[in-house]
Amino acid sequence: LSQQIIFHENTIKQKEEVHQDLKKQLNEYFENWKLEKQNYQEELSKHAQHVDELNQSQSTISDLQVLSTKQAKDIERLTTKLTQEQQRHSNLEKQLQQKIASLNDQINNYKEQIKLLYSQINDLTNQKSIESAIHSNNDDINNFSSSSTDDNA
Repeated sequence: LSQQIIFHENTIKQKEEVHQDLKKQLNEYFENWKLEKQNYQEELSKHAQHVDELNQSQSTISDLQVLSTKQAKDIERLTTKLTQEQQRHSNLEKQLQQKIASLNDQINNYKEQIKLLYSQINDLTNQKSIESAIHSNNDDINNFSSSSTDDNA
């Protein structure tokens, strides 16, 4: 019986040692698990931060795409307006050239009219000179005739 008691005591001691050892292993495992959990939570937090950064980047990209689309529309609108202004400028330039050509034609017509007027003035001046010469000659003839008649009388 005493051997059985000793055997049981030894068995109990061994079981207690095994129990203590298992308890120690369990505590180590639990501590390791807490460290791994903390590391996992830190990694998860970093991942969440990266996800937030990616979402912000995506939002920024979306904003830039909207801005880029708006700028493209603005560029298209301004290009259309520039084309219209260039066409308007071209049309105004053509109108101006036509007006200049018309004014040059009018100037040439006026020059021709002035030449014609000068010619008519010259003709009238010549006609007046001829008429004046004729009157002068007639006066001379009349004077000569009257002085001849006076001489005859």
